[in-house]
Amino acid sequence: MPFQSPGIYILLAALLSSVSLLINNWVNHRFQLKRENQQSIRQEESDRQKWYREKIFDCYRTSIHVLTKLIQKYFEYEVNLSFNKVITQDQIDLEKLCLEFHSEFSIVVAGYPDKDSEEFKEALRKIIENLRNNPLAVRTLVTELMENDTRIKGINN
Repeated sequence: MPFQSPGIYILLAALLSSVSLLINNWVNHRFQLKRENQQSIRQEESDRQKWYREKIFDCYRTSIHVLTKLIQKYFEYEVNLSFNKVITQDQIDLEKLCLEFHSEFSIVVAGYPDKDSEEFKEALRKIIENLRNNPLAVRTLVTELMENDTRIKGINN
């Protein structure tokens, strides 16, 4: 025999409604946490990629700066050489600048996207070949590599 009192039905309806709301809130909360976690992971990856691009860009910029100093020092060396004033310190400074360039540029080379391509290998050969006797040509080559490096495309955007 069904209950005669409508109060029981109201209590059952309220109880079912409450349980339904609790389940709904719990499910929504779980989905919200998952969504926030995925968003956090995407943001961390984006930040990591941005840092990497900026690091590569800074290595290019430092390499070009060192090459500019190398060009200036090479010019001083050539002037001193023309006046028969070979200064050992000039040679030491040139070597230090070459080492500094190699340390910065090796980071660029390490992850270059097309480093197995013949164009890249040829550019590297020319850079190594001309570093000590024609740093201006090397700076041009490094600038071209920088312009074609897909890792840093749109860094200033």
